[in-house]
Formats: sequence, C-alpha cells, structure tokens
Amino acid sequence: MSDIQKGIAIHADIPSPEDAHLFFVLSDPVGNPPKVAMVNISTKRNLPFEDHTVVLQPGDHSFIRHDSFVYYEYARLINVEVVERKVAEGKI
Repeated sequence: MSDIQKGIAIHADIPSPEDAHLFFVLSDPVGNPPKVAMVNISTKRNLPFEDHTVVLQPGDHSFIRHDSFVYYEYARLINVEVVERKVAEGKI
C-alpha cells in the first residue's frame, strides 16, 4: 500500500523542476499503473484566468502564506510511482 493517498498535501516540482507548488491529492491510487488525482494550489493575484471557487488563506495549511486558489485547470492524474520516486529523491 502506497503512502500516496487522498487527503495528503505534497510540495512538488510537478510539472516543472524549476517551480514547485503545493498540491492536494484528491483520490486514492487507482488503475494500472496506479495514479492519483492531484490539484495545484497557486497564489491569488486576481488575474483574469483565476478561478476563485475555492480560496485558501494563511492558516488553512502551514505552507500557505498568501491568499491562494485551487488551480483546477492544472488538476492532473499523476503516476504514483513518479510521486514516490520524487519523495525518495528528496524532491518532494
């Protein structure tokens, strides 16, 4: 059983190694190979493309320092093996 499961938060360099973001895992692993649904959290800047359906504030999570939003456009299915490898490499 993987430690990667719904409800955990991950600070990850996904998709870009140069720019890590906070992600929330929305599902337990499913499929073969196992994948999880993850959603990105980004700083709220009131730009036209931002979706403010869910806005998080400092204190909602220890990693959130500014008003932030769930960036649904960047939600994705990620192979659990990729996440576990990045954890082992110290990149998450």
